[in-house]
Amino acid sequence: MRILVIGSCGKKKSITSTETPTCEDLASIGVNREWRKKLGRTSIRARDLYIGNQNRELVNGVDLLRQIEKIEIKFSILSAGFGLVDENDLIPPYDCSFTGMRKSQIQERAEWLNISSDFKELLATGFDLVYLALGKNYFLTLGNDWKNKVETMILGFNRALSDGTLLCIPSAHDIVRAFSQNGHKIHGITGFKGDLLRILANYALKQKNPYRELLGWTHPIYLHDLVMKLGNLENMN
Repeated sequence: MRILVIGSCGKKKSITSTETPTCEDLASIGVNREWRKKLGRTSIRARDLYIGNQNRELVNGVDLLRQIEKIEIKFSILSAGFGLVDENDLIPPYDCSFTGMRKSQIQERAEWLNISSDFKELLATGFDLVYLALGKNYFLTLGNDWKNKVETMILGFNRALSDGTLLCIPSAHDIVRAFSQNGHKIHGITGFKGDLLRILANYALKQKNPYRELLGWTHPIYLHDLVMKLGNLENMN
């Protein structure tokens, strides 16, 4: 079974540099390669660069899932500076985010960084489940037509895209509060997308057959009901 997890870059980073590139500096894949080469000594793996709550908990969730036999996890991060990067790609610190940008700016920058085409190419390698821990602005970078070509079960956090193949779990105050009150460690709305993966992974590991449990996640009704149960959301008004 193959699972794709995609997170997003964050402002909090584990390292700093005296020469930090901005969005204007990182304007294309070619220029970005030069910056990565130039700042090679201050570069670390993408999974270790971002230290905000969401990425930290996504990493925890990914590592927990990798304890389950016959499960392959592909973890990538959408970077406003360097595009769609693998968790083990070496990235220098930078100062750029899609947060706060206008829709047209996001789409233009995403095109410069080849995000949509790289995402479609990644999806084409085949996954049984896709976990998109992305906010609205980062969803925009994926383009408009990718979802029409995917039949894989997708768990995301964008209500506008919810349908039979994309299960939407809103990262909202009432959802976050319900999970917290049900005994789960939650790092607010900003960290919830990572928290949920960790919570799901911990639940799977506690089952008699974790692999069979994960197979169940490929069915939208089962996964929806599981999330409702874990958050005690059935009793919400």
